[in-house]
Amino acid sequence: MFSFDGSVAGVYNQPMMITLWSLGLVALPYLVQVAPGQHPQVNRVASVVHAATGWYVLDLTPEEATNLRQQSGVLAVMPDRKVALLYEPTDPLWTLHYQWDLWMLHLDSLWNLTRGAATVRLGMVDQGVDYTHPDLQNAYRGGRDYIDNDNTPLPADTNEWHGTHVAGVMVSTHNNGGMAGIAPGVGLYAVRAFASDSGRTSDIVRGIYWLVDTAGVQVINLSLGSSSPDPAFESAVQYARQQGVLVVAATGNDGTQGVYYPAHYPEVVGVGAADSLGRPADFSNWGDGMDVLAPGTWIPSTIPCSLSGCGYAYASGTSMASPHVAAVAALLLSLDPALTPDQLHTLLRRGAMDQGAPGPDPRSGWGILDAWWAWQAHTPGGPVLQSRQTVVVQQGRVPIPLTGGTPYRLVDATGRTLRSGKWVRNLPLFRTLPRGMYLLVLPRSHQTYRILNP
Repeated sequence: MFSFDGSVAGVYNQPMMITLWSLGLVALPYLVQVAPGQHPQVNRVASVVHAATGWYVLDLTPEEATNLRQQSGVLAVMPDRKVALLYEPTDPLWTLHYQWDLWMLHLDSLWNLTRGAATVRLGMVDQGVDYTHPDLQNAYRGGRDYIDNDNTPLPADTNEWHGTHVAGVMVSTHNNGGMAGIAPGVGLYAVRAFASDSGRTSDIVRGIYWLVDTAGVQVINLSLGSSSPDPAFESAVQYARQQGVLVVAATGNDGTQGVYYPAHYPEVVGVGAADSLGRPADFSNWGDGMDVLAPGTWIPSTIPCSLSGCGYAYASGTSMASPHVAAVAALLLSLDPALTPDQLHTLLRRGAMDQGAPGPDPRSGWGILDAWWAWQAHTPGGPVLQSRQTVVVQQGRVPIPLTGGTPYRLVDATGRTLRSGKWVRNLPLFRTLPRGMYLLVLPRSHQTYRILNP
């Protein structure tokens, strides 16, 4: 038996000054600055940005860009990065900062590039999903129920909330008055393999094969596990990986050394839970097989609808951490559909913020996943966004040059307002507050700063 792991430019032609030879590789746009009086020329068209200061755009291969940097008279060679308009969901659970977990992942930065492509398919095997919930209707594409043997994987009642909560973390619709999901633009395919809090290996394995062979998903979330290995389960996750599908799974909630299966298998991304202070959660299993941590304590998300309406609730567990990672993987695939499971696995590790001693360790794996840095690991040097910055508290004070009298609101990681009022110069705001991550909200200028109290 398996149990859940969750408790709850212009044209410019000039004499040749710099010669580059094409190596037959794909050329990408680069910004190039040359010294006054010099003009870049290659065997292609150069676009002028500002001739007086020597800025041009050239299509270069990476090797050509490297060679150009070494030439006399060349002052700068850099990728012509994409800069996006800033995006903010309007959902109250986000705007009121209850979704601390998404702030920790820096999703506000990655959402400027994608909220998920409709061509990406994200699958899950769980307790069923209430796809009639307003926050899940847009993403749901289909499913299979191996408990009732039909194609409508609805939970039996509101007590079967687990799968709906997991789904909400991944794909809740933006800007509809509820919560913000990590990847609302992708398609969700759900398998119901649990009648209550446990399910049989055969149904879970059937679900994995159905998601791979019939639904054609690229990522599967498994917020479930067992302390014992199982050859049928191992074969299924190996098959998924061989078919180009990334499998993400929870490490378990015993708070002991020993990662649950299937997270323990090398073909699976094992995910442990972190709390709002960035520490491994007390209940999170650890050891060989854990790749990264993700938020997993007091996570708000969707729950099945009842006669009183469709709502939201907090839950904690590695079950809540795993879908964060699966959905971020779906966003990365939305940005680069050519990413293989091996590449995704590597990016998720490289995009983690290291904890403790440098490098991976048994307690926290490669660190706490950061969605923005995972993409940065794939695109060195770009893209660049005007985004929120993290400010470190110094001697109880926030080193931000705010004008006296500026209205402010200090919010903790759960969305609770701790203090509010008008700013006073050198205000020792953090002198008596515990360590952790906070948000300083400035309503008048619509700015929010992440504040780290070390």
